[in-house]
Amino acid sequence: MVFAMDVYVHGACRGGNGVAAGVFKFRNMPPITYWHPLAANPPPTQMRAELTAIELAIDRVLAQRAKLDRNPLLNVTIYTDSKNAHDCMTVHYQKWEQNGWRNAKGNEVANRDVIERALCGERKVWEWGTVRYLVVSRAENAEAESVVNEELDRM
Repeated sequence: MVFAMDVYVHGACRGGNGVAAGVFKFRNMPPITYWHPLAANPPPTQMRAELTAIELAIDRVLAQRAKLDRNPLLNVTIYTDSKNAHDCMTVHYQKWEQNGWRNAKGNEVANRDVIERALCGERKVWEWGTVRYLVVSRAENAEAESVVNEELDRM
């Protein structure tokens, strides 16, 4: 049996605050939303918020899997409207790992801590199935963006 998990993620910053959020969409079940504020240190950035949203999605996938009655294979798709975050998780990390987490200019990769935590979780998910990342339009990611904006409005 295969259990599909579709997660739409978004992160944003406003006024020195940052929020990462996601919306889980399961077949035959209502969606589950979640959000998490970013810590003040290091200072929140748009990219850090987007990557944190991916990290949280993977953490939630692992938590959801632990609740399942059986031991199904997972088919996880993470949707993001950030091509940069997508590329960090699908292309760039391989070069960065080989280069000791240095970018093309020789500096340490920004948000390395978030990327490494997300990759660690992703590798656990791969033990039970697949993970793929897809870039979607802002319109297709409207639910996750709405959660982020609502929480930023409350801050």
